[in-house]
Amino acid sequence: ASVALAVLAIVLPVGSNFQKLIISGLLISVGGAVGKWYIRKVKQKEKDYPAFFRYISSNIGANIPLIQVIDSARETDFGSLNEAVEILYNKLKMRVKPKVAWWSFETELDSNLIRKINLIMTDTLATGGDIEKASKVIEEFHHIYTMVRRKRYSACSYHIGILIPLYVVMASLFGVIDGFFSALTLFLGKLESVVDFISVPSVEFMRIFFLFSLIVFALNNVFSLYNMEGDSRFTILFYLGIQLSLGGAFYLGITSMVTKYLSSVAYL
Repeated sequence: ASVALAVLAIVLPVGSNFQKLIISGLLISVGGAVGKWYIRKVKQKEKDYPAFFRYISSNIGANIPLIQVIDSARETDFGSLNEAVEILYNKLKMRVKPKVAWWSFETELDSNLIRKINLIMTDTLATGGDIEKASKVIEEFHHIYTMVRRKRYSACSYHIGILIPLYVVMASLFGVIDGFFSALTLFLGKLESVVDFISVPSVEFMRIFFLFSLIVFALNNVFSLYNMEGDSRFTILFYLGIQLSLGGAFYLGITSMVTKYLSSVAYL
């Protein structure tokens, strides 16, 4: 929806191209921010899941029936999983097949990591396997996976700390160039009324090139961030919107300041 609104903001014949860039960037970043907020909730569930998994595997390993284990789990605080555990118990109490109940539990949590771990656990239970041995393998897998992901997130944060400021500097540099040529155009426009052979050059092509460059560099940056993080496409939306809005704002602001300054110097 935010992307559709951003496209609509670009198409509407209101304001300059860079003003449209700022508006579309803000709309895209709002959609990305909502998505990142949801992903943060999912990741919190992934952090709370190991405690729930250990609780389930240890009790089932002691030959306690599944419904009794889930019933007792309702009395334990598993943080963000509490609501999903309650739903799981209600389904088991209504004699829903365990496989279907677990599938509903995984859907409620909406995490690929939890879905993979839960699939191994439920298959082990369904086939009568050794849940204690399976749980050790699963915990080792979970530890390695989360450790690699933390390192990836750290590298991504460092990458963001470099790319965004560089992008803003680039947009500001474009603004300085535009401001210089805008002031020069105004100055030549004044001379044109006095000197016949002077013609005022157009700066529109230069501005279109700068606009195209800002969009291309923003896309390049967000795809490199996504390849490094690799978890959510909302990363693309959020940082694309942030870059477009910041780039457009700095471009227009610097252009206006440089144009006014050089124009005031020229007319002294």
